[in-house]
Amino acid sequence: MKKLGRNDDALRQVLLLLQSQQTLAHTDPATLAYWQQRAGNEIANRLYQEGDFLHALDLYLNLLPLSPTPAWQLPVLYQIGLVYERLEQPARAISSYDDLLARQPQPDPNAPPSLVALVDMARWRRDFLTWRSQTQIAHHELRAGANLLSPPPPPVTPPTASHP
Repeated sequence: MKKLGRNDDALRQVLLLLQSQQTLAHTDPATLAYWQQRAGNEIANRLYQEGDFLHALDLYLNLLPLSPTPAWQLPVLYQIGLVYERLEQPARAISSYDDLLARQPQPDPNAPPSLVALVDMARWRRDFLTWRSQTQIAHHELRAGANLLSPPPPPVTPPTASHP
């Protein structure tokens, strides 16, 4: 379906796969979780790369509860934050990064370097978005204040017609 350009149908099928297989979880939960995570993440990443941010977000949000481990949750939360940034929703992106950082409150000496780097990137992105939002607010306040303080422009008088 994805190759045919039917993104909505492809997304629906992946979501159905993620949800419908829950009944089989008792027979082989590890294998089920692995395939749900792998297939779902691959399709969500592809949607993100193609600029289909709303569908990618929907899929990432459904992928998040598949595993409680930081190795799974942190990258998914990071991707959710990136999607919100692309959707120009900085408050939601900051919230996603805050959630990620709250789940990894202290550095874990046994954490893989990629996870440590991910936490650092999330912290940087959150701090940057916060700074940018504060800067934009200050800029608007300065412009509004400058408009109040500056004298109004002199009135424009229409040119008079000269007769030769």
